[in-house]
Amino acid sequence: MNAIMETGKASPAPAHDFPDPKLRLRDQLRQVMRFKHMALTSEDAYWFWIRRLILFYNKRHPREISASEIKAFLSHLAQVDKVAVATQKQALNALVFL
Repeated sequence: MNAIMETGKASPAPAHDFPDPKLRLRDQLRQVMRFKHMALTSEDAYWFWIRRLILFYNKRHPREISASEIKAFLSHLAQVDKVAVATQKQALNALVFL
């Protein structure tokens, strides 16, 4: 019998930092970040950089992108887009979190 039928309440979200693999990537990111009580602004900023990486590599899933390709993306941000050092660090943190 499920938890709703037994108690009349929905059971809480799983207490772990592994996302539900059935969810889309953004929803998985959201699930883990909320479990870790991270700020909503961090969630938005991290998703921005992850999405930029995905678009940079023609909508490939991050699972298919190698470490050297991520390094090339970060180098592109610094050398071509000329983003600030703090911005580069934020992008790096987002991709490390991913």
